[in-house]
Amino acid sequence: MTGLKVYSKKWKKGLKKFNSKLINEIHEELQQSAELHSDYQYLIDTGYFHSVLWDNLGTAPSKEHVELIVRLAVYDSTVNDSLNSCNLLEKDILSSKEQFEVLICTILDSITEISKTDSSSYVYYESCFDFLSLLITEHLSNKLIENYSKKMFTISSWKYLKNVDELLSTMPETVQELYTKEVGKKSKEENEKVKDNWAYNLLNWYSVSGKNHPHLKTSIEKFLVVCLSSVSIRFSLRTLVKEIMVPEEDSVLRYITYYPIDEFSYKMKSLEQLETDQLEKFYRLQKTVSASDSSDVLKWFTLLPSIYNLEEADKSAREVLSEFLYNIKDERLLLELAASMNVCQHRKDPFDIPCIIKSILNDLFPPNFDLKSSVADNLDQFDKKDIPGNSEIEEVISGRSANFLSLHHFIQSTFLAYSQSYRKGSFKSTLEILDRLSISKSGEIKGSSKYSSPIKTIELGLDGISSVFLEKDISFTVGNFILLVEILKPNPYGTGELMKKYGVSSSQICIVRSIKNKTCVVVKPNGFPVNLTHYNTIIKLPEDFNGIRLLLEKPNVITSLQLPSLIEDLITKNEFKHAKKLKEFKLDLPNSYQLLKKEFKEIEFEMNGQDRKRMKIEARTVSQNSGPLMVNVDNTGVNIKELDISPGTSIEGELSFECLYSSFSSGLTIIKTLPFSNETFTKSLLSNLLLNFPNEKILVVVPDYASDFKIERGARSIFLSGNLSFDLKQLDNKVKELNSLQATLFAKVDSLSNELRLDNLNFSQSYEDSVILLKRHIEPQWLKFLSKVKITPSNETLQSEYFFRQDIDKSLSFEANLKKIMLSYIEVLSIFEQLKLLNPLRKLDNQSTRHSYIVNTYCNVVQARYQFFRKELQSSELLSLSKKLRFGSVLLTEVHLKTAFESLIPFYFIKSVKRVIVMGNEFVNRESLVSKYKTRTLGPIGPEMHVRSEISSLYHSEAKYLDELPVFNGGFDKCVQIVESKPDAHPRVNIDEAEYIVAIYQYMRALGYKSNSIGILCHSPFQQHLINEVLNKKCVATNCSTGLPHYVNTELGEPLDYILVSMHGCANVLFELKRASTISRLGLYALSAGDNIPKGFQKSSKLRIRIGEDHASTKRSKQTFQVEDSAHMVDYVSQLLKK
Repeated sequence: MTGLKVYSKKWKKGLKKFNSKLINEIHEELQQSAELHSDYQYLIDTGYFHSVLWDNLGTAPSKEHVELIVRLAVYDSTVNDSLNSCNLLEKDILSSKEQFEVLICTILDSITEISKTDSSSYVYYESCFDFLSLLITEHLSNKLIENYSKKMFTISSWKYLKNVDELLSTMPETVQELYTKEVGKKSKEENEKVKDNWAYNLLNWYSVSGKNHPHLKTSIEKFLVVCLSSVSIRFSLRTLVKEIMVPEEDSVLRYITYYPIDEFSYKMKSLEQLETDQLEKFYRLQKTVSASDSSDVLKWFTLLPSIYNLEEADKSAREVLSEFLYNIKDERLLLELAASMNVCQHRKDPFDIPCIIKSILNDLFPPNFDLKSSVADNLDQFDKKDIPGNSEIEEVISGRSANFLSLHHFIQSTFLAYSQSYRKGSFKSTLEILDRLSISKSGEIKGSSKYSSPIKTIELGLDGISSVFLEKDISFTVGNFILLVEILKPNPYGTGELMKKYGVSSSQICIVRSIKNKTCVVVKPNGFPVNLTHYNTIIKLPEDFNGIRLLLEKPNVITSLQLPSLIEDLITKNEFKHAKKLKEFKLDLPNSYQLLKKEFKEIEFEMNGQDRKRMKIEARTVSQNSGPLMVNVDNTGVNIKELDISPGTSIEGELSFECLYSSFSSGLTIIKTLPFSNETFTKSLLSNLLLNFPNEKILVVVPDYASDFKIERGARSIFLSGNLSFDLKQLDNKVKELNSLQATLFAKVDSLSNELRLDNLNFSQSYEDSVILLKRHIEPQWLKFLSKVKITPSNETLQSEYFFRQDIDKSLSFEANLKKIMLSYIEVLSIFEQLKLLNPLRKLDNQSTRHSYIVNTYCNVVQARYQFFRKELQSSELLSLSKKLRFGSVLLTEVHLKTAFESLIPFYFIKSVKRVIVMGNEFVNRESLVSKYKTRTLGPIGPEMHVRSEISSLYHSEAKYLDELPVFNGGFDKCVQIVESKPDAHPRVNIDEAEYIVAIYQYMRALGYKSNSIGILCHSPFQQHLINEVLNKKCVATNCSTGLPHYVNTELGEPLDYILVSMHGCANVLFELKRASTISRLGLYALSAGDNIPKGFQKSSKLRIRIGEDHASTKRSKQTFQVEDSAHMVDYVSQLLKK
């Protein structure tokens, strides 16, 4: 053992003098040398180091000394045995309890410091903690537990401590033993404080690191069984949970937060055995609280939900609560209590305490109290930032609700608390929330049993969010955002005045929409996302409006829950003649949204006995001549930066999906997304297109590598195969599905005929008999039934006059029974409407006609792929299919190739196509695309985009506008021509082609063509630089009068009258020519090597010019001249320029 004696002497010398630097050097040398490591291990095994270490420990251990002990524990797993062999517990140093606590705390501090610098050996921490656990278990005290809880889980090695669960599992028994020993020394209240501190420490462990420790949950539950045996500790735990902000997904703390007693009752004593003196103590403390001390009142008021959970004490607790609240006469304090109570409310039935508050407020205010004026007086002081939200719970509880000084603010805070419970699923609908806040005209706040709501609600039933029509100005919450809707005067406020009026910033004013010379202002507060999908259904109606509260812009989404509300409104307003409108509701097939099949843009209604007027909500759109909407969307698409979408505006930034939907009325929309992240966005966009435009067909083009991409379930879609034919198997399955549906509907009609109270009624399963049954029996009986109900509205009338054999529930009110009857009648109508839709399929004989009918009637989405999309464009088969199916929308996804984007150009001129949406992550020269399509958008083409028929035929355009165009291009024999040039061996540039194209440009300038109307395109940047050099040499240095063309680009630029194209390096000449034709109006001349020119495209590839013409010539010259090559053209142009 080389060096053993040397290191042993060093070690002994270092310990005696306690030279920590020397000891650390020894450790480093031993760890680095494999030879010396065996010597080190020998010294460890003999216990030499540890015996010397503990002999020199002394009665007052220093931090350096203890740190040395911990380092030994870290570097060697056998230190546990060595420490135990030293009999540390029997040493005189631990005779004092205070000294023991100092030692343990010092060890914990040392472990924390070492773990910060050395985390590689964390496996060996376990042995050290084994020893510490033994020490703490044998000498348990509250101070040790507190220090242990704060230190042990701050170390990076906590997840390797397997003994933690064992330690925690033994702590409850140890706690009980400690109570038993000290019960005679301390009072019961002091023992409860000790238990409270232990519970606090335990939850601190859980909040710091217990979330990721699988062994802690069971141990904490066992420990809480002991700690939750007193009511006061339960209250402190509820406050503690809010202080340390524990995760909501943890089941243990969720039990503590919401149900602190019931969830643990199976492990604790039964409720009947709970100490009743705790409740009495709570009542005594409540009565001693001063009603003017708001902090103490709020402190106890947050504990009331826990008291209410005690079933056997429910009655007495309510009595004490009522007495306590009625003794408070301070309005401000009451409102603060209401706000904090609603935020902390977690009971299953959260309306009992609010009703008490409401009854107290009704007693405080006189019967003739003018609520509206009171709210108006305090509205200026109202600051929406002080409305308690999720992040402001603590501020409200602590009393920082200074602006809750009026009943208006109480309504705001109460409504927000209800909406939070609504998002957690405690409420069935928004109407239930609104009903709780109903206020009569006299200002009296109604309870939950009787109320008169000023708010009429029609539920859309899509995602739990309702469209609310208001009769008063009120701030309300729908779903997860707050809206402030108000009707302004015809001259609306400016943005600055709006900001000043509502106290918000410019980014919070989401949208300002004009409705009949009035303005609807929607304000978004901080911290709440805004869902723009439902903006077109949330409006503010005038106070004198008494008509039907249902306005439809187009076939809108409507559910069976909404239709009875409409009929009930009709009956309430005595508008029976409008009930005939129900016959126009044509419901779609099941397994999808119930869409109104028949299009109608508005509903006629009466307003104060005046003539019939029409009212229509105009959606915000982008003008046809305004250019595309440029948007950047990330994969989540929820961040909103700018919502001011005006015609012609290019928006840069992240934008929500819903804002895009309102802009898809027409035109081109370019959406920039992250790579391979827009599949979810595509499906969401497609579903909304189907929702907003149900009668239009949509062409979805996806990349060929997206083999797993499928339209979401419920959408009526069909797939195109590689030869542009439909999937026959899918169509056959659709036919079978519709036939089975038709049989099911006939069976339902048969059962309806049996339920009718008519004799001698024969029905056979045919569409003709179904029509007879509806027209001759059901509809007349329905009109007769309505007339009887109008005269004598009662349950007896419903039972006797309803023509179906249906029992009326007499326990319900007349309105409820009538609503049920209305709902059943709507379902009956939907059955006949579906039969009407399926009837044409029954008349078709052969399979092909049935397939064609299904594609045109039921398939709204046609999905194609890039792989054949670009190839088949050349033969125009897909275009002919598009004209036949009449697509209204074209959606191109995952665009990352310029050719794929340019392939959509022919669709711009199909009459049925109204919108083209391009999505992708890479656009080549995006600015040029924007400038290009500012004028060439969908819809009628203006005079500035009139194109020659020879050019428009290249991309299969249907628009051939020849008026206001010159008859021919002066000096040229043709308008479109591919000119042959000499091939060049160089792969990147073609000098002959560059000189030829510059000579043609000089020729055009010599004839009087303007330079800003001529553009040059080339395929490679090398050819672009060569052409620029030739232009600078011949058009600037030699002849400055010629000038330079408008641009020389490799990508499509601004549309011009004449385009010259250099095809060098291009594999597909014809496709590049079609691509260049999209930005050329009057002339297109391309130069290419003779081998690349497609055969049969033109008769001659030689450039022919006409002598004696210029750009303004109106008569054709008969003298023609054929240019043989580039040198010939250069000589001719040089002679022409010398004249």
